[in-house]
Amino acid sequence: MHDLLRDLCLREAQKEKFLSSLEIGQSITIHRRVVVHQNSPMEKYDISKALHLMQLVRSLTSDSQEALPLASFRLLRVLKKTDSEELYGLKREDGDPIEAILKLVNSRYLAFYADTNLDSRLPSSMHLLWNLQTLIVKGIGWPCIYAPPEIWKMHQLRRVRITGLNLPDPPTGDEEFVILPNLQKMAVIMNFKCSEMVVKRIPNIKKLHIFYDDFSSSHYCFENLGHLKKLESLNCSFGCSVRRSYLAESLSILHSLKKLILWGCRLQWEDITTKIGSLPCLEVLKLYYGSVIGPEWETVEGQFRCLRFLEIVAIDDLECWTMMESSHFPRLKCLRLLRLRKLKNIPWSFGEIQTLEVIELEMCSDSVVISAKEIAEQQEDFGNPEFRVTVRVSLNSKLEPELKSLASHHFQVII
Repeated sequence: MHDLLRDLCLREAQKEKFLSSLEIGQSITIHRRVVVHQNSPMEKYDISKALHLMQLVRSLTSDSQEALPLASFRLLRVLKKTDSEELYGLKREDGDPIEAILKLVNSRYLAFYADTNLDSRLPSSMHLLWNLQTLIVKGIGWPCIYAPPEIWKMHQLRRVRITGLNLPDPPTGDEEFVILPNLQKMAVIMNFKCSEMVVKRIPNIKKLHIFYDDFSSSHYCFENLGHLKKLESLNCSFGCSVRRSYLAESLSILHSLKKLILWGCRLQWEDITTKIGSLPCLEVLKLYYGSVIGPEWETVEGQFRCLRFLEIVAIDDLECWTMMESSHFPRLKCLRLLRLRKLKNIPWSFGEIQTLEVIELEMCSDSVVISAKEIAEQQEDFGNPEFRVTVRVSLNSKLEPELKSLASHHFQVII
């Protein structure tokens, strides 16, 4: 946003009494929504003093390195701390930073950085945040944060995003059984146990991101994902070996799925065609490094009926892609191919897909680029004025001079 437009927005927000900003220096003692900017013209001492006076604040957004006196914010409902310096913006005298934040008992939305380079634990008292709807904890690297069993009592939760969340088993016993009916998004869960007990507690989950670095145990029970009747987005990543057929069968029963992202699961291309391709609502499919093995992919009639976006990245084995009819991807709009150095070409049938709008290529073989140019010419002959190809090639590409000469409105080359 342009600085002048930003200043205008801040002043209009002040005029309408929607929020107050330290950047424009007005009194904030009576305001309910406050923004503290890192580049505020106020002195550090003045910012600290002002923060201690904000006892009525309900919503606080801060990217300043100034530490927050959390004990003063008893009425706070929304905290968004985007700074990640030093103690991640929290005062030492408040005790453990995460525990101090989780004492804000009126909170509905908490988003903050925390020092999670080492394994950390959320306090068991977090369930006292009876009204909390969104919890976002960001850290550096790939940490692991352990949630207490009491997290299963937080029935107002809607969104949880913690990089490397270790989710405990739910408490046993009928008296402890609590369904989280509002929970819709969870990420990134480490070694997620898809037990029947777990999936029954999150019946309305729509978005799930799970990562496995240990698949030695059989109690992850992927087949129970089929009980999540409202699951629309799944990001499934593996840093270890996996029983391929077992996973493919489990994915094929997710009939409500609209978006699927796979990493490192080493499926066969036949699994992608027959299992993934049969998902009736799938609109977005992203296949990343190690997700599929094998040199040949042949699509078949009647699959991928709703797919609109297909991305394939760094699948080292793929050499030959066969697609005899354009009806194999009847609604596809975007095809993205990145770092497919062995792939020989893109199937010519993509030139006949009427819904196709863009093909994006990056660091692919020269023969793939040539086939994309031919597809662009086909689309132009069919009268598709919106279609374009964007090619990013390396400086040492043998076709660099030729590609520059072929560049057109439908065929853009970025070197």
